[in-house]
This record gives sequence, C-alpha cells and structure tokens, in this order.
Amino acid sequence: MMKNLDYDEELDYDDDFITNDKFRQFLIDNNCLDKFIDNCNNGDNQYYINDFSSINPTDYILTSFDWVHTPEGSKFWNDLYHKWYNLFNPEIPLKY
Repeated sequence: MMKNLDYDEELDYDDDFITNDKFRQFLIDNNCLDKFIDNCNNGDNQYYINDFSSINPTDYILTSFDWVHTPEGSKFWNDLYHKWYNLFNPEIPLKY
C-alpha cells in the first residue's frame, strides 16, 4: 500500500493517463491521487477504462475501476465521485 504523496512527489508519480489537469488536481486536493492510480493499475481492474479522452469527465471515477475491489471500499469512491460530479452539476447535486 502506498503512502499519501506530497505535491512534489505527486508531480513525479506516473499519472500520464490522467490527461485532465482539473481532475488530477482534484485527486491531489483530496489526498487520493496515489490511491486512484494504484486502483487503475490493479490487475482486477484491467477491463475498466484508463483512456479518459473517450469518456465524459464526470464519469472518470465511475468508470475507472470496480470500487468494491479496492482497499478504500465503495463508500470512499462513491463519496469522492459525488464530490467530483457536483463540481460539474451544482444545480442538481448528487446526495452523499
């Protein structure tokens, strides 16, 4: 399990597949860039989308890996997804 990274370490972390700077910063601000990358690279998640150019930005967290197979669990990713989604849709926010 990786430790949370500070900002400088996160800049060096292999996150090239995250092409949306706003999303990368959101993960950094929520102290979970390392967790997100680890789960995307987990062998259990090999069938999930890691090419963000083909999906709607609000769906990045939703479609990247199976939340139930993560150390953080479904609630962690569901709450983070709602927070991310609500940035794009403040007029009709999802409830936590």
